[in-house]
Amino acid sequence: ITDNEIYRYLPTVLVGTIDKLATLGIQRKLAQVFGRVQGRCPVHGYYFFRCTQRGCTVTPLVPGGVAGITGPSILVQDELHLLREGLGTFDSHYETFAQELTRRMGNPELKLIASSATIEAFQRQVEHLYGRDPGEGRVFPGAGPKLGESFYAGTIEVPQRIYVGVLPHNKTLLNSVLELLESYTAAAHQLRVAPTSPVTLPTGVVPGTAAWDGLLDLYCTSLIYFLAKRDLDAASNDIGADLSPNLQARGLPAVTQFHLTSETRTDEVEAALDHLQTPGVVGEMDAVLATNMVSHGVDVDRFNAMFFHGMPRQTSEYIQASSRVGRRHCGVVFVVMHPARERDQSHYEYFGKYHEFLGQLVEPVAINRHATFAMDRTIPGLFMAELLQFVATSGTENPGKFSQLDFVKTKVSMGAITAGTMSPMLEAAYGPKANDVPIRVSRLVDQIVQAAGISMVSDALIPPPLRSLREVDESVDIELDSDATTWSSRG
Repeated sequence: ITDNEIYRYLPTVLVGTIDKLATLGIQRKLAQVFGRVQGRCPVHGYYFFRCTQRGCTVTPLVPGGVAGITGPSILVQDELHLLREGLGTFDSHYETFAQELTRRMGNPELKLIASSATIEAFQRQVEHLYGRDPGEGRVFPGAGPKLGESFYAGTIEVPQRIYVGVLPHNKTLLNSVLELLESYTAAAHQLRVAPTSPVTLPTGVVPGTAAWDGLLDLYCTSLIYFLAKRDLDAASNDIGADLSPNLQARGLPAVTQFHLTSETRTDEVEAALDHLQTPGVVGEMDAVLATNMVSHGVDVDRFNAMFFHGMPRQTSEYIQASSRVGRRHCGVVFVVMHPARERDQSHYEYFGKYHEFLGQLVEPVAINRHATFAMDRTIPGLFMAELLQFVATSGTENPGKFSQLDFVKTKVSMGAITAGTMSPMLEAAYGPKANDVPIRVSRLVDQIVQAAGISMVSDALIPPPLRSLREVDESVDIELDSDATTWSSRG
């Protein structure tokens, strides 16, 4: 599915990443999603001014109001705690602009629903992310009448996860994790091939049976969590060069490795998850080496054994990562502390108490929509968003022309587009603390007037409009020489 399919069919429900908000300053057809629709093309769907399908020659287009077409009415945001720091700040500016655009197009006020398993001080995040009054935020579900109970959840009597703290002595962190992994893998395999026994375990499962194999299969995949990619690479090399040969020397199978990191290709991730969600063959042992990429949206029932390579820096990260195991079956989490870090030593000393108050120790999300240099990066994109989504669709002229530099220059010279006409909407989007919006908009208008030798308005703006909300830092062009020996920055 391409974006154009969305603009011409206008589905009732849209699912995507938060980065798509950057499209506001790039694609003028997005205005149709906000309710700017003039009719239907009999072949290609909804349109504004002209058919959204390039090269369409269908006539006549069917003009007229379309019943039920409005802008978005509900925004559902998953994993709210991930919208923090640079990403959260950039997103906050686009979020409040989208709300202002919705209001000015005559649509009902946008309702916001956000979900998160680990969040603290949510009122402040609501204020900074969505520009809403902190008092408007509500937590659902609320607390129940008794401790550990609510109308929607209860406390079970059996553990869902068992946490084990390990502080190595006279060993490096990496060697400790690998030795623990080797011991666990060997024990799991030996249990899996145990001979038939007349003794029935408390689970009611008898060794040597198919039920026994099915039970142990749930614990034959080890998930190893790393705080840094370089540590993962080092462990991967040692598993292949040392751990697997050690197991094979003992007559045990080698470990099959899978990587789940931000650098893993999508097809590799899909293949790995398909394999991991399929019951294994007796004797097969898997190890999944992962970074924080695995902390969200990776739900595999066969993740029931986890090893932490050091204690995560934030409690929220620790909760999210460790919740990958024990989703349906009891899981075990080995937290191997860094022996030379005082913070890890403290976590080990108070391991029991830390987990007793784990939910209360979640840190507030770091976000500040008023960060000093944030507006420098977002205002060009939101200036273009107002131009393409609102100004271009408020008159009778071809909205496609508003992305062309010469056309907009003409509008500026005529006084139809000025800093005075463009500033109010952006001031409302940024909020009362952004009192220098008119000055910034005036600079952008001057850049348009003074630009030459280019054809698009977006190319005249400095810095250019964001194409992704993750463009936190300016990019630097680099090149590798023919001998692949030296790097040089070019800018």
